[in-house]
Amino acid sequence: MKKLKNYILLFLMMFAFGACDYLDIVPDNVATIDNAFTDKYNAEKYLFTCYSYLPKMGSTGNNPAILGSDELSLGKYHENTSGVQLSIGNQTIVAPYYDFWRGTSGGTALYTGVRDCNTFLERIGEVPDISDYERNIWIAEVKFIKAYLHFYLIRMYGPIHIIPENLPVNESIENLKLTREPLDDCFKYVIDLIDEAMVDLPEILQVEATDYGHITKPIAAAVKAKILVTAASPLFNGEAGFNIYNHDGTALFPTEDATAIQQKWADALTACEEAISLAENAGHRLMDLSDFKTAGAVVTDTTKLKVILNYRVTAQENQEVIWPHTNGAASVGGLQSIAMPAYFSTQDWYGDGSLGAPLKMSLLHYTNNGVPIEEDKDWQGLNLNKIMTVGADQANHMKLGHRTVQRNFNREVRYYADLSFDGALVYGHLRPDKTDNNAALDYINHKQGGWSSSGYAWKVCPYGYWPVKLVNMNTGQDNMGWRGRAYAFPALRLADLYLLYAETLIENNQLDEAKVWIDKIRTRAGLKGIDESWAVYSTNPSKPDTKDGLREIMKRERLIELAFEGSRFWDLRRWMDAEDYCNEPVTSWNPNESTVEGYYNVQVVYYPTFNIKHHFFPIAESEISKNPNLVQNYGW
Repeated sequence: MKKLKNYILLFLMMFAFGACDYLDIVPDNVATIDNAFTDKYNAEKYLFTCYSYLPKMGSTGNNPAILGSDELSLGKYHENTSGVQLSIGNQTIVAPYYDFWRGTSGGTALYTGVRDCNTFLERIGEVPDISDYERNIWIAEVKFIKAYLHFYLIRMYGPIHIIPENLPVNESIENLKLTREPLDDCFKYVIDLIDEAMVDLPEILQVEATDYGHITKPIAAAVKAKILVTAASPLFNGEAGFNIYNHDGTALFPTEDATAIQQKWADALTACEEAISLAENAGHRLMDLSDFKTAGAVVTDTTKLKVILNYRVTAQENQEVIWPHTNGAASVGGLQSIAMPAYFSTQDWYGDGSLGAPLKMSLLHYTNNGVPIEEDKDWQGLNLNKIMTVGADQANHMKLGHRTVQRNFNREVRYYADLSFDGALVYGHLRPDKTDNNAALDYINHKQGGWSSSGYAWKVCPYGYWPVKLVNMNTGQDNMGWRGRAYAFPALRLADLYLLYAETLIENNQLDEAKVWIDKIRTRAGLKGIDESWAVYSTNPSKPDTKDGLREIMKRERLIELAFEGSRFWDLRRWMDAEDYCNEPVTSWNPNESTVEGYYNVQVVYYPTFNIKHHFFPIAESEISKNPNLVQNYGW
């Protein structure tokens, strides 16, 4: 294969130096397309063009799931961005935010991508200097891309119109006006196409160094499992209580049918089992303490675990990541810069630090007892905003003697690996003293006048919590300035797949087996198993023994383990839980105060809005005017 990785590395470097556009490999004109299939070299460039349509998952401007939910925001500094406007309910049918149907306002033109994939599949047989083996792999890759683009549209819009092949250029206007297909038919088309692709996809890359980024059989199987779990979920099976109809009366959403829904969950379970088997056989595994290999580091096991929990997302060489999404990588100057607060007290800060997590996200992770704060017997009646002083027992996570609030004490390790806050220690990030000696480490100082505040840094998000989970431990600042390491954004990792499998097991009434797979994630995070944790520490010790209770535990585990990775946006929708979460006021600490007592006062930043129509994106009004066969989504 040609070196897709060379394009990937160039793409990462472009981001690092401020470029914003992916390579426009094949211009949109007939002559170039005709030339594209005259030889292998040009055909491969067209293959990379098909890859370029995959939505950029590591981009706040291109991925609605980063800023459009309730877990992250850029606040007032970027109040007119698509993500903030989406979260406060300002979506519109005139010029929709994140319009992936047309490719405007932060969206990628996915239907254009589908048409380019169709062109590739129609013309790749003309290329003379390519072996049948390699041709079949390329065809399989493009079939997967085509299927994924359709799935992305389904997840956003619900029923869509399918484009199995390009229509002739002389096709009548009437035949070009496509209608939306029933939702179950849309899902079936996507799954059938992935099944076709999997026949010829390799189980592992032939040469990792040169083929990095290409689609493999484990990637396709894992995405298939996620699609089938989505198809079985409440939003897509009539539980929303709404339907839309084509002009001929065809219902586009299925009605609630217990037998049909149960079959969907059974199909999803089978797909998860196949995906896990393929992934593990290909060498994918959860990262653990054995992966800590920082030369010369003198640190505790707690610090090692924090590093590994960071690497589960940001490490470039990462066996946990099944699909490293190279289109939309988390660049040094992009996502990582805005996700990290200023921490270096002796010189100017080169980062942004404007991406923050509202206060509600500081209550998401478990206590160190492995149960939610609101259920932990040891936390009942505690004032979460009580100001306390950091002692030696918390010296792995916070500055000794620092004063901060109760909620920051005695939490699970993922809390300190995923979030940074006033008083939190900074380990790694280009520091030469690889030690967790409390006195040797920098720490966050967010109160007014501190180096993490608006008085020092260029931009600071007001919330007081930053998603440092998204910042590679080797990205940061030293006396050479702001620099670091980009990574392929984890579109799908093994932990996600394990939790999808647990979800299907619960819905198929295999509760004990579901606990086994959830406990794999908990064990890696340094927690005891579900049964032990709830029996000893929870105010509701029997919760894991019921289907509803275990489903709630599974959901919480997904929200914690996959926080800030773009999963919450889609999960809350498909579970039909978004209205419960996304209408709460977005709150912060008060970064304009320099005293501890003044800083830890809750401020309302803005009020988000989410109602039933927001489960799906609207189709732009102009599209429906051009094609009267299209019907609008419910509520729009």
